Amino acid sequence: MVDIDDDGDFDLFTGEVFGNIYYYENIGTKFNAIFSSAFTNPYGLNDVGAYSAPSFTDVDFDNDYDAFIGNQNGDIIFFRNNGRALTHLLE
Repeated sequence: MVDIDDDGDFDLFTGEVFGNIYYYENIGTKFNAIFSSAFTNPYGLNDVGAYSAPSFTDVDFDNDYDAFIGNQNGDIIFFRNNGRALTHLLE
């Protein structure tokens, strides 16, 4: 879970067996989470291989979250957020 849209609540990202990433925006509040329907491979994230497992951190200290996604083969794919905190342009 990560506040990817910088609105003060946590949004949910999950991986799945075929490698896709699913994003569920928290359209509620930080105290009463309500999640949207899933968006598949959002923000430029893509299929990284079987059993994808996303994680987020601000690795370059530029105030936006970058993504690390692991897969079944033991690979870790890095997606740098080149946008601003509110645009989230991952590549």
